[in-house]
Amino acid sequence: VTHAPPWRQSPGFAADPVSGDLLLQGGAGHHDTWAWDGRAWTELSPASLSPEGPLSMVADPATLTLVALSVGTGPSAAGTWSWDGSAWTHLASRPPAPGPVAYDPAARRVVSLIDAPEGAPDEQTWAFDGATWARVATPDQVAVEFYSSASGVPDQMAADFTTRSVVYVEQAAVSPDYLIPGSTFVLAAGAWSHPPASIPLEHQGLLVARAPAGRPVLLIPPATGAAPDIWRWTGAQWTPSAPAR
Repeated sequence: VTHAPPWRQSPGFAADPVSGDLLLQGGAGHHDTWAWDGRAWTELSPASLSPEGPLSMVADPATLTLVALSVGTGPSAAGTWSWDGSAWTHLASRPPAPGPVAYDPAARRVVSLIDAPEGAPDEQTWAFDGATWARVATPDQVAVEFYSSASGVPDQMAADFTTRSVVYVEQAAVSPDYLIPGSTFVLAAGAWSHPPASIPLEHQGLLVARAPAGRPVLLIPPATGAAPDIWRWTGAQWTPSAPAR
């Protein structure tokens, strides 16, 4: 690849439901938009402003758009942004705090799990209808800790299209002195649960949804620079498989 986006921290990355290309957007100090078609990177030039800063981004197959939550500042303001295949639209509505986003196949909408504002109980689930966000009442609360480790790996969510649910991965918190294993939670039929068979995750990785009919996978980078380890979600637990080649 001779022409590629420069390195950046915490960009948005998702498949464009219109073109099928992988879109990379923003990141700390960046607001550029790039597309990968499987062969080469192309820097796009949307006619509108585009989101910058750390992003959570996901494809919404129900509306054929990408939805991005930005914590950027300045002209590319924080908030919710929508990509229609050619331009970004900045929407005023957003949850009260940033958090990971995923497509909920059962409800056919994008959802976000956020750390509750100070003074509010537990975590909060918010849903996006294509224009505005609204808090969703869930019968079971999620007792998770929100970590963003020194390596910059935040908690993540992804759709499980096989079981029509959302999988939330609480990343392991790592420091030179301690390891706090992460956990897995599932949003199904409007309620969160903590599958008892799910193993604590003692690694940090990239959670990837496999649309339109697959289960999510977790790609864990090795310390040696070899191919990443692949952990597959069975619907109840994570199981290791052969490393990617």
